[in-house]
Amino acid sequence: MAERIKVKVRKKKNKKRRLIKRFIVLMLLALLAVGGVGIYKIINTISAADGTYDELERGEKSKLRDDVVDIQKKPFSILFMGVEDYSTNGEHGRTDSLIVVTLDPKKKSMKML
Repeated sequence: MAERIKVKVRKKKNKKRRLIKRFIVLMLLALLAVGGVGIYKIINTISAADGTYDELERGEKSKLRDDVVDIQKKPFSILFMGVEDYSTNGEHGRTDSLIVVTLDPKKKSMKML
């Protein structure tokens, strides 16, 4: 009689261990799948960003300037233009907003107009 009880207890323990092992394996597989998708997304994003960058082919300074502008020391301005093209179905867009940003590296300031 004691043998039967021991066998039942052993079977319950084995079932419990099997369930725990299955749970751990499933969690590892899920973690591996999520990690794989994450790595795929990161690689895709990096390759898309690399494809959008084109370095300008120009010399040290503009033909219209007498000296080279060092953007680490001298203030410089950037013009941002917002383009709307919904009225022409994506062709011949028109600027509908203009923002001029002046950056001053010495003062570490930025002004928008």
